[in-house]
Amino acid sequence: MGFDAFAKLKEAKSAIQDAGAQRAVELLADINTVLQVLPDAGYEVGELEVELGVTPKMTMNLRIGRAVNEDMLKDILAANQNNKMLAAVLSALMQASKFQDAVSVETLELQNVKIILSTPPNVALQWKQKVAAATAAA
Repeated sequence: MGFDAFAKLKEAKSAIQDAGAQRAVELLADINTVLQVLPDAGYEVGELEVELGVTPKMTMNLRIGRAVNEDMLKDILAANQNNKMLAAVLSALMQASKFQDAVSVETLELQNVKIILSTPPNVALQWKQKVAAATAAA
């Protein structure tokens, strides 16, 4: 009887691993979609980190490229309503866009947006001095 319980435990573990692998494949497919649409909206992907596990986590560092087009973000969101990851990233970027004007110091400009999709999601905005930002971009 003890071996029967052990076999059932092994089966459950295998099923969880298979589900985790399937979720990872789905996550990476969603990330590819996100990476394809961000440049159209004015963002450059500086760094992408994916942590796979029971609860996957994605961290994306974005640089503000040309002027961010919030209307484009809304259009992309409307066209991809079934993609939950894309919806989460675009919603975070629209929220970040609203906060962009919150810091109105003449010497600072919004340089980076960091999106962490996990439970709970998180968005970090980084302002840098305009001179330092221009030097870093060169």
